[in-house]
Amino acid sequence: MVVSKLKPLTAYEEAIEGLVTHGWISGIEDYGCFICFYNNVKGLVHRTELGLDPGVKPESVFQTGQVVKCRILRADPSARRISLSFILSPSRVLELHGDGGKTVSVGDEVSGVVTHVSNSLITLDIPLQFGVARAFMKVELLSDFNGHSEQLRSLLIPGHKFDHLRVLERDDQKLIVTSKFSFLSCDFIPSDISQLNSHKVVPGYIASITEKGCFVRFLGGLTGLASVPQLVDGFVQDPFQHFTVGQSVRAQVLEVNLDFGRFNVSLKQSVCYSTDTNLIKGYFLEEEKIAELQASKADLAKMNSIDSIVVGGVIKGVVQDIKEYGIIVDIQNFKDFVGFVTHFQIDSELKVGDVVTARVLDVVKSDGIIDLTLRRNLVKLGHKSNCEGEKAGRKRRRKVLEIHQKALGVVELIKDEYLVCSLPDYGNAIAFASAHDYNIRVDPHEKYTLGQSIEVVIGALPEDSGVGRLLVLVASFSDPTGGLSVKRRKMLRKLNSEGIIHGQVVSVGPLEMKIKVGKNSVGKVHVTQVVDEFQDENPLARYSVGEMITAKILKKSKHFDDGVSSLCYELTLKPSLLGNEDQEESRNCSDTTLSTLSVGQIVIGYVKDVHDDWALLLISPTVIGRLFVLDSSTDPIQLARFQSRYQIGQPVRCRISKIDYGNGKVDLSLRNLDNSSKDEEASEININDIIGGRVSKILPGVGGLSVQIGAHVFGRVHVTDLHDVWKDNPTRDFKVGQFVRCRVLDVSRNEDGIINQVDLSLRQSLIESQLDAAAPSSSNKRPDSMIVEKLEDLHVDMEVEGFVKNIVSKGCFVTLSRKIDARIKISNLSGTYVADPEIMFPVGKVVRGRVISFDCATGFVELSLRRPLHNQQRDETGLITLKELHVGNLVTGVISHIASYGLFISIDNSKIVGLCHISEVSDNHIGNLESHYKIGERVRAKVLKVEEDRERISLGMKNKYIKDLRMEVESNEEEGLVSEQSLGTNISAETNDADEDRDLGDDSNLHPLSTPVFSVFSSPVEPLDVVLDTEENKLTDDTSIEGVNFATTNEVYESSNKRAKKRSKDLREAAIREAERKLVEGDNVPESIEDFEKLVHVSPNSSFIWIKYMAFLLSLGDADKARAVAERALQTINFREEGEKLNVWVALLNLENVYGDPPKEATMAVFHRALQYCDNKKLYLALLGIYERSDQHDMADELLKTMLRKFKMSCKMWLKRIHHFLRRGLLEAAHKTLDRALLSLPQRKHIKVISQAAIAEFKIGSAEHARNLFESILRNYPKRVDLWSVYLDQEIVLGDATVTRALFERVISLDLPPKKMKFLFKKYLDYEKAHGDEERMDYVKGKAMQYVESRLG
Repeated sequence: MVVSKLKPLTAYEEAIEGLVTHGWISGIEDYGCFICFYNNVKGLVHRTELGLDPGVKPESVFQTGQVVKCRILRADPSARRISLSFILSPSRVLELHGDGGKTVSVGDEVSGVVTHVSNSLITLDIPLQFGVARAFMKVELLSDFNGHSEQLRSLLIPGHKFDHLRVLERDDQKLIVTSKFSFLSCDFIPSDISQLNSHKVVPGYIASITEKGCFVRFLGGLTGLASVPQLVDGFVQDPFQHFTVGQSVRAQVLEVNLDFGRFNVSLKQSVCYSTDTNLIKGYFLEEEKIAELQASKADLAKMNSIDSIVVGGVIKGVVQDIKEYGIIVDIQNFKDFVGFVTHFQIDSELKVGDVVTARVLDVVKSDGIIDLTLRRNLVKLGHKSNCEGEKAGRKRRRKVLEIHQKALGVVELIKDEYLVCSLPDYGNAIAFASAHDYNIRVDPHEKYTLGQSIEVVIGALPEDSGVGRLLVLVASFSDPTGGLSVKRRKMLRKLNSEGIIHGQVVSVGPLEMKIKVGKNSVGKVHVTQVVDEFQDENPLARYSVGEMITAKILKKSKHFDDGVSSLCYELTLKPSLLGNEDQEESRNCSDTTLSTLSVGQIVIGYVKDVHDDWALLLISPTVIGRLFVLDSSTDPIQLARFQSRYQIGQPVRCRISKIDYGNGKVDLSLRNLDNSSKDEEASEININDIIGGRVSKILPGVGGLSVQIGAHVFGRVHVTDLHDVWKDNPTRDFKVGQFVRCRVLDVSRNEDGIINQVDLSLRQSLIESQLDAAAPSSSNKRPDSMIVEKLEDLHVDMEVEGFVKNIVSKGCFVTLSRKIDARIKISNLSGTYVADPEIMFPVGKVVRGRVISFDCATGFVELSLRRPLHNQQRDETGLITLKELHVGNLVTGVISHIASYGLFISIDNSKIVGLCHISEVSDNHIGNLESHYKIGERVRAKVLKVEEDRERISLGMKNKYIKDLRMEVESNEEEGLVSEQSLGTNISAETNDADEDRDLGDDSNLHPLSTPVFSVFSSPVEPLDVVLDTEENKLTDDTSIEGVNFATTNEVYESSNKRAKKRSKDLREAAIREAERKLVEGDNVPESIEDFEKLVHVSPNSSFIWIKYMAFLLSLGDADKARAVAERALQTINFREEGEKLNVWVALLNLENVYGDPPKEATMAVFHRALQYCDNKKLYLALLGIYERSDQHDMADELLKTMLRKFKMSCKMWLKRIHHFLRRGLLEAAHKTLDRALLSLPQRKHIKVISQAAIAEFKIGSAEHARNLFESILRNYPKRVDLWSVYLDQEIVLGDATVTRALFERVISLDLPPKKMKFLFKKYLDYEKAHGDEERMDYVKGKAMQYVESRLG
């Protein structure tokens, strides 16, 4: 890498397609190799680009750390992704198997047949002489117009043939093609950098956009950079506002560097303007193609009939309807098309039914619309040819149309992509001009007005254009400074003293109305300046074009159009302002700004735009509010129709919920419109409110739903609050994105009043009871049972229902409500044997049981699903119950289950299952019961023990119990024996009595406390993520367990003490033996509390196991037990194991930071306790890391202040605070902290803190300030070569070659010993090898020789 002569890759922005450079392999996978470059720039070489034969594994050929040469295929700097290839010289020609040597080259024009259409890609087959080639075309490459690209994609079907396609790129397997007319109509497009000439303008398209500019691509993947200053003629703040990916452009080549394979281009309109009418020609050709595709799905005769209508011709029709926006004309013999006349094209009054003679201005086949004009001066010339030499109305001959001739045009129609103009000097011939150019995309409705005069250049005559239209080019595109020579404008008539003017309405839109004032001045009335009070309809709808109105001036401004200056007035029609004679006061009254608004104020907004989740409302001409979808209604049906409910210009009465003065944002809401209180945002959600929501996440198991109830506010719906009538797996009735109506049950806020968590309910009974005050209180109850919200409402033997929450080997947990969980032992799950609890009681199943015991203090509740056998009597079927059982009875039954510790026997004529322990099966020892007995085998046994309180029965099968009684085989005899004596009990457990008591009874390890209230927001830091920010205690291994990272604690710390080394060795060997034992026994992953208890008993000093134990309890939702385990760990771990104890303390801090109540106080309480036992410095650093990873900047600031007071002589603490400010972008605060550090730290630490701060400034701060810091050190220590080296390294990384070389020149001019100068000259030479050329390398060598000669002389 050091001696490589190839250009190094140091940033993602430098990744140019086709660049060949060196890198090293940082990782090898089955799907490819990861390559690393300088500054941690990384890329991927896919398996297909490794150059390996099929079946060869990459790891058998390559190895990690190997230096390789690779070629850049594709790069996306914004996503930080680079695709690479080990194939350095791809062929320029695609050769197909069996094609007889015929080739397809980049730039060739081919035809293709569509085989597949997706949302973003078109797949085609390119037919050749003896085969086909697979080709791909992105949707944005279909057309020069974005609108056409989407239309074509929606109409294309497999089988459609493209007659003309241009090959953009190719490799050995596929082609990249385009159907852009700008590429098809151009004779020369470069495909290699050697074909480029400076100042040449060539067509291309935008491949990608970054903050540094736009990458323009031509043929063969040839890509140039248009930097930000070269994008437009004016100032560019954001390139994304001017260009889009895939946009067709014209680019001028500026400079070409053949050595590095780079070139720069310019997209400025002043040098890249169009010189022909190919843009508008391509538009109409694509319009014809879209119409043909539509006709292929509909009626072809419709398309053939419209061909008889000629643009500029005259047709007759009947006025069918008169609308506010124009007149609808019924054209005879063209029933599938409708004529349309704008008000601007009418010069006489008309009524429905009138027969009119109109001239055709435009024909839009795809929409079935024929644009007409009824103006006499245009219609009377429609019968005559546009090119005839007859006399016009003013007794002068009309000029003859010639190519490249300039003419004066009058705008008759304004379309989204083009203008329809009349040419008065040429008999009012109808011409078409593009409304914009390749490199400038403007709204023509804003730039042009009907009747406006513009200068055009004749581009193509109708017979030569290929589209049957006269095509012209707007002259201003080639002259951005303005092309028309206009007469000096006449002075406007004086306005009266009140600022009242009179004008004529020329256009009415949903948000603005334009008024003609005088001859050349325009007035604008914003929709918010029409009425004072709220109205149900758009206030501008009452006005029509041509109407005379009176308005008041609010503001004057100059308007430039094609270089011509005119006056523009901002007007108001509000009655309250029209009557106010004080013009200044009127302006102040109408000027609504952020400072004049307040939270809670009711305002009128007018819909400007509607996105997926937001509606933008105009409150005033300068203030725009945002209405979130969930703030618009509580009805799910209305929320789903959000976009269709609001139309552009629709008035909405809303309430201001939040004002962000810093960002200039106003949030609106339709809630509490009748509430006049002006509370802050938090008051928008209160207990018992009915609000709308949207399901954002379906939580696993019985976690319920996460519901979005605001733009940035989420709530949780517990599984018991989903429905009134409970059913299994209730979340399956919901899907992500579904709108719901909720009732707020509880709201928790922090000290600042910010919402932490919101508990919601979707139960219809609760919602209706809140909406209807007269609803009975019983609506809060479920129809079949009451939801138990408090432990005080429970009593023993009370029947309750719940959802199965979790299954473990010893039982299951059931959630009864939001705050109460219960435990069910496996022996209490059923009256019969349960072979697999997970199958019989899956998570989410509704179960009904009775309360056995509960404890209000601890929140412990235990249930049983078994019916009490001791209370049962023999029913009508004659089944024996437990009450009839006596010790000594002989019973018969069938073996239902065989365990390692005994046999489970289902006693005949009952529902009782008894256990015969292995010690009671036979007089002789039996090692394996399965080899002697089978399930279903009939046996006889004696009742040994009956436990009515525990509903259990113990049996014995030894011969001494049976004595002389012999086993009868016939079933009728067996039934006779047991008809009166068959007794038993239900033992459905997996362990014997002693095991059961030990596992489930004594230590109560399965007792759940009441479920803690979890926030619906996910924490960015895992609860038990133990990260110590110290080099001394850095852990050697990380283990991921259920999404929580734990630091291993088996690391052996080096110590000179032999005893400490021996102890560390013993601990390590013990850990290895433990791991080997787990592998042998197959219990690597503990699954229950008992498993963890065994582990901590074996390794009591291992913080890894204790922390893992805590994480397991958190996965069960029991944060309190996790805290208890942490306390046990701190008491159990030996006091000499300081590192292990510190890990537990840090885990406990992480736990409290997420689950503490409240987190801030709980975390600090644990922290102050830990300070008494741990290294204070390490503990402070650990807590700082927790706060920074969870983005708690305020807490981190307070902690850093404390750390600096406590450890003010520690250089590391000051650097921590400096890094903290730099990461947050607070450069000034970081600089002040450095000044404070220099005052506090001793002189010997100044160099370290200044140099480290400078390095941090280079990376995440200000490079200029970093240079100042290095210069301040080197002024005092000019011979510190180590400082010069670090300084140089940072400048090299920054990439400014001029600054770097200037710094090298300063360094080599120092008077230092030869050994140090040798190091500096070598560093300089290495830099030039990587970034310079042979001339620069010779220059450095010459400087070195001069130094040697000066020393020798």
